[in-house]
Amino acid sequence: MPRAPPTAQRFLFPELPATDQHGKRIYVFRHLQTQQIIYSFYNGIQMQHIRTQLPFIGKHSVPSSVRRDLWTPHCVVTFPTARQGEHAFKLLREFRRLHELRWKEQNPEWSIELTKKQLIKKIMNQRANMTADLQKVLQIQAKIGKREEWEAGVHSELVQSIEKKRWAEIEELAALVDKGEVDRLEAKIQALQRKHERAESKTEEAESETNKESISLAMTRQRRRIKKLLWAKSEIETRDAELQRHLAIEQQKIDAEHAQLVSERNLQINNVREWNAFRRRVGEEKWVEIGTPKPPYPARIPPRKLLGTVPASENPYIKTVIPKKFATPPPEPFAVEGAVEVEWADIYDAEYAGPWNRDDQDERSAWPGIQIGTLDTVTKAHSFITEAEFEQQVNDEWQKMRKGAQEEAQAAWDAEERRLRESGEEEKKRSSKLWSALEAVRWRIGMSPKKLTA
Repeated sequence: MPRAPPTAQRFLFPELPATDQHGKRIYVFRHLQTQQIIYSFYNGIQMQHIRTQLPFIGKHSVPSSVRRDLWTPHCVVTFPTARQGEHAFKLLREFRRLHELRWKEQNPEWSIELTKKQLIKKIMNQRANMTADLQKVLQIQAKIGKREEWEAGVHSELVQSIEKKRWAEIEELAALVDKGEVDRLEAKIQALQRKHERAESKTEEAESETNKESISLAMTRQRRRIKKLLWAKSEIETRDAELQRHLAIEQQKIDAEHAQLVSERNLQINNVREWNAFRRRVGEEKWVEIGTPKPPYPARIPPRKLLGTVPASENPYIKTVIPKKFATPPPEPFAVEGAVEVEWADIYDAEYAGPWNRDDQDERSAWPGIQIGTLDTVTKAHSFITEAEFEQQVNDEWQKMRKGAQEEAQAAWDAEERRLRESGEEEKKRSSKLWSALEAVRWRIGMSPKKLTA
């Protein structure tokens, strides 16, 4: 069956709440008996995860099905961006595969001291390795983040220098237009045209052709120069217009905030005046001055700000002169300290990690600047579900959206039916474009065509 075009896919299969924020959170599951580890982007385990992530290293090393009573949440890692989460997901799976395939390099005694069954259990147990791998991944991302921050700063400085240089050139060209450069070039073109006509009347063909080519080339250069000057003038005018529009929008926001603040302060003053009037009517002497509400001073209302000139960096039209290879901003740098959150089902699993920096005696913490959660945080913030429950959740959301679409289509159908019946155009309903569109919608969402009775 051919796939629907992207526009139809977005209409028929929109993003559901169960599938959004893909990549920003990594869910880690652990097998209670074998201590195997599985990584997932959503809070459930699929059989696909077992097939693709767990290698066959011996009998019963790959579970034949997903048993909820044997798989438990191990931890949840939350990243600030999906790109960083996908990068960590890739590294975690690669590190675990290295533990499963290159165990001889770090533990050569296993092949001598352990039996085959014990060796399989040792390799399958990745509980401690997962913590060390996560710490190593965050260390790698911290280094990448520093490099990306430096690259972003270099890119920003380069873009600003290009903007400044290009706009200086454009302003210089626009100034020439104001000085009458275009009129001078047009007069020069007319002179070249007359010279070209005289060259055509000459008898010597070789010399005449050479003169005509040189004159035509000179005229082309002058026309290009005029076109460039007019373009520069237009760019300056458009930039100034966009700047004024930007200023007007910002001024409207500031005025609205100021008006709201003035309204709130006036309301406070009115309430105080009503309260004082009530006290005077009652005349009770038990109220002391300290309990009397004080009206705010008028000076507390800040003056309305007026925007003047805005820096060039705040004018969005400034970016239009940047070359395409510099127009795309660099991605958001990786952030670890204060941005990554690790929530452990068993907080003691976090102790499998060594010092973050073994060389620096002042930084021997295992997770510096990283938020650590506990079992309550994990169970309350994230509801872990199985593959069937996840599919049921997505299906329920889709059925709810489908039911809403059916109700809207039915309401539109009934409205068209009433319109045709009231207008006496029952015989024309089949040829109506709206009627045909409604039939198509009903067919698409699975409703049988409805036959109207006279």
